[in-house]
Amino acid sequence: TSGNRININTPNLCYGNMWDSDYNEDGAANTLGTYASTVSKKGLYETYYKGMIESLKQNPRIIIAYIDLKITDVVSLDFRRLIYINGVYYRLSKVIDFNPQSNNTTKVELVEWKVIGEFPTSQPSGAGSGNPAWSTDNEISNDVR
Repeated sequence: TSGNRININTPNLCYGNMWDSDYNEDGAANTLGTYASTVSKKGLYETYYKGMIESLKQNPRIIIAYIDLKITDVVSLDFRRLIYINGVYYRLSKVIDFNPQSNNTTKVELVEWKVIGEFPTSQPSGAGSGNPAWSTDNEISNDVR
C-alpha cells in the first residue's frame, strides 16, 4: 500500500502528507483497541521535492556555461548533484549540444541553487481535524476525507 494509517513506522509513499497513528492491538486492558495521538507524516513531495521547488520559486539565476565534457562524464551524469562554480552552487538543467566526435566544449544550462532551509511538516489537505480513527464498521470516520 502507499500508506498505513494505523502503523506509524511504515513509510508514506503518497504524494501528499497523511495523518498517521499507532493502533494498540495488544497491551494493557485499558489501552487495548485504542489509537495513539495522531501525527502528520511527510509525503513524497515534502520529503524529496519541496526544497528544490521552493528554491526555484525564489527566482534563481540561470547561466549558460561551456564545459569540456567527455563521454565518461555524460555516462555518469547525475542531474541531482550540485556543481560548485565561483562560490555558487548550481544544478544542471540541460546539456544542449554534446557531440562526442568533436573536441569542443559543450553548452550546458545551470540553475542557481539557493538553500531555503528546513520546512515543518504541513497539515495534510482535506484532513479535517486529523483524527485517523476508524469507526466500528472499518470505514473512515467523518473527520477524515
